[in-house]
Amino acid sequence: DLILIWVNTRSIRTQYGWGIRLSSYWIFSELYNKYPYTMYWFLYEMPKFGSFVDLNNLYELIHLEGKTNLIGNQLKDDIAKVYAYFLMKDIQFVKNNEGKNLLNKEMISYAAKWVPREGRSLSKKTGITSNIVKYLYPNLSKSNKRKAMVQFRKDVSLLNKTLETTEINMAGKHFSNINFETVPKKCFEKHEHAWKGTDSNGYFKYMDNTDRIECRNNYTKFINNKGNGYHNY
Repeated sequence: DLILIWVNTRSIRTQYGWGIRLSSYWIFSELYNKYPYTMYWFLYEMPKFGSFVDLNNLYELIHLEGKTNLIGNQLKDDIAKVYAYFLMKDIQFVKNNEGKNLLNKEMISYAAKWVPREGRSLSKKTGITSNIVKYLYPNLSKSNKRKAMVQFRKDVSLLNKTLETTEINMAGKHFSNINFETVPKKCFEKHEHAWKGTDSNGYFKYMDNTDRIECRNNYTKFINNKGNGYHNY
């Protein structure tokens, strides 16, 4: 079954998954050309066995290929619709639970963390952010695109604060609040010295900083309990 081959090519969470990105995008693109309606629904499953980054990469691939035909434009629109669906679901959930101390974060996706931002490289090249906003706020986008983009920035910021994403905690110097179960693999590996609080020689630099000491202890505990191979993406 070709769809199963595609799933296993990309999957990072199944026993037989290979975790290969680019090949999975080519396979998906060919399947979409033949079965656009069926593969549209599989776009909603892509973040479950891969990552929302795959939606970004697939959108960019189709754009760079210069596929301006009906199918290519339709696939880009479908990716934007998937992002809009997850973001709207998350926005509604967060706003409906506003003021509650224990927000069930398992009900929130990581769409806000990975959605392309206006002014960033991917958005400049492909226009993906405007496309997402068009489906996220259809009425507002028609009447006032600028206000729709402002609302997008506010809502994405709200979701990321709710998720307590790693970058927000790092920028706010709240390292002890970082939940290593939710740190993406690339970020986890890139900032290893930050988690440990060490310099290039391996010496701990924050003996008088309780926040960084707690972060180091949390990191060590995570490594001991989970090992280096378990991450949410």
